[in-house]
Amino acid sequence: MRTQRAGTEKDDGNYMIAFSNVRFRDGYNGTTLRGCNTIRFQNCVWNTFSGEHVVLLNGVADDNRADPIEFVQCGIAAGPDNTTTDNVIVDGLGGSLKFIATAILFGHHGLWMRNTTGTTALPKFVYFEGGGFENTHGVSVLLERGAQAQFANTYISTDGEDDLVRVGPDFTGSATFTGCVIRGAGRNGIDFASRRLTVSGSLIGNNGRTAHTDFARGLDAVGDNGDGAFRVTTAAAHGWETGDRVTVYDAAGTEAANGKWTITVIDDDTFDLQGSDASGSYTGGGSAYRHGAGINIRDGATRVVVTGNAVGGFVGDGTNRQDYALVTAAPDVLVSANDLNGNHAGGLLMRTAPTAETRIWGNKGTGDVDGWFAARIDGAVANGAYDFPGALYVAGERVTVVKTALAVAAGGCSVRFAVDGEAATGAVAATAEPAVKTITTAAVVDGSATPKRIGLIVQSATADAADLTVQFGYRRAG
Repeated sequence: MRTQRAGTEKDDGNYMIAFSNVRFRDGYNGTTLRGCNTIRFQNCVWNTFSGEHVVLLNGVADDNRADPIEFVQCGIAAGPDNTTTDNVIVDGLGGSLKFIATAILFGHHGLWMRNTTGTTALPKFVYFEGGGFENTHGVSVLLERGAQAQFANTYISTDGEDDLVRVGPDFTGSATFTGCVIRGAGRNGIDFASRRLTVSGSLIGNNGRTAHTDFARGLDAVGDNGDGAFRVTTAAAHGWETGDRVTVYDAAGTEAANGKWTITVIDDDTFDLQGSDASGSYTGGGSAYRHGAGINIRDGATRVVVTGNAVGGFVGDGTNRQDYALVTAAPDVLVSANDLNGNHAGGLLMRTAPTAETRIWGNKGTGDVDGWFAARIDGAVANGAYDFPGALYVAGERVTVVKTALAVAAGGCSVRFAVDGEAATGAVAATAEPAVKTITTAAVVDGSATPKRIGLIVQSATADAADLTVQFGYRRAG
């Protein structure tokens, strides 16, 4: 089915058309909408299409766009055998497009916002609530060009090796994900390279599904790239891109290449290992596979807000191979109040130096703290109880002491955090080598009703112990 203008005038378009309980099936392309206004599909199903797309909304100018369009309680599916057919494409100028309780299944990409019309027009105002994406073989949500996309209470999953959500650098608007379940990607749950991303209240887990030897690429060669770094050639096209993190293993003769690396792609079957120092002579064997994270923020991205999410493995719900909850190569991020536990390598990987715009705090699974209590004992250090400077109290709140950073200039001793003169943690040894240590049994200081005086207790001080510096890191607990 296709709509188009009957003439050049505005009124020559299609206006107020509704389809209810209709099934479209067994064709090449399913539905193409141009030059139409106020089109609604309710309880409609598309399935088994083998062409370029199932649904295309294509606007090449202001008088030829499809706007507004609604899909309510619909099912859109290329079919399980049509893995190269894209399901929904919004190309060129588009207006308001709504998907309510709609399922988009199978095929290649699920929803693709782009601009191939040769004009500066951009698709915009895509709103998706309820329903979701499953069994796609490309990217479930591919935002290549556009002005605004919002997803609420949406399930996003895939069967492919790529990302679930990908926002390219030319997507100039905002992308928002609220209350979504984003799981099962081959690589990253969300891969973001633009500006204005907000992710809140979502579950993001069991991504990096193909980070396993079952999905590895065999190697043909490992050598020097001419600049002193390793260059790796795979036996077949790898399908990866610059910035991907991969593991190389079992390469004989060039054992220094084995390990986890960030890559620079040279061509379809060749990549360099960033920061490597080429050595040895390759004698054969070896493979490589690609890692994936819950959220991957690329260099150049800005205004990223990630709050109140659970980003980690889902017990009993698929294969979890996410190495990190969040990987960021951009400093302009606000990451707060997330649960980042349940990832194989850690909660957070910062691939850039933080700046004044970086805000990462209050997250579980990162080892971060909200502040530090600090004290210094100059000169000889003897056993006994010591106050923090100014006789410090915790008043009107609860805090949990979780870390300590400490060192002595000479000798050695052990330090314990104290509340109202009583030891509240186990002893932590201080030496001349500065160290940051996690306190295995955290000390809870409840000053919400009555202020609690805090300090430290020195034990096992050697005769020559001198100049102790100690900090206790705490998290606010309410």
